[in-house]
Amino acid sequence: MANYRNGCIRLIGGRASGKTTYLATLIYCPHRRQIKIKMPGFSIDYEPGSEAERLANMAEDILIKGAKFAGTLKLDVNHIPYYEFQVQIPAVNQLPSTTVDFSVRDFAGEIFHDMALEHKYNEIQPYLNDLFVADKWMVMITDWEYEQDKKLYKRAFEKLHREKKER
Repeated sequence: MANYRNGCIRLIGGRASGKTTYLATLIYCPHRRQIKIKMPGFSIDYEPGSEAERLANMAEDILIKGAKFAGTLKLDVNHIPYYEFQVQIPAVNQLPSTTVDFSVRDFAGEIFHDMALEHKYNEIQPYLNDLFVADKWMVMITDWEYEQDKKLYKRAFEKLHREKKER
């Protein structure tokens, strides 16, 4: 499996917005068996012993029981794991088969929250540097809370926009 660390996705968003749950569900794919029946050749693969396998195993234990994932810890940016996996989709209805390589980093919700706070700029700078190396971002916000509009969401997005323009 390829290592796509320079072509990866950053998963960002507020605390408890479902970032890790979404990623774990994607890697684990609880309906994988049913999909394989309808689309033989469909697979989700990851290296044995990888962070992706660890997350898939956690997903099986947690999602099947209907529990929730614990929040992602705010780790040093160099210790945020890469979840690398590959989705193979077989040819369907005259569409060719497709293989998609994923390399995803799941940022703690505190990072998104701290983007809105000017006094946290030095603390979040390494995360912003890492964020702007990624080809793509996925921003997740579960509840658009009116009180958070100006206090957090708008300010965090403005900060990201300014940083992006300056780079």
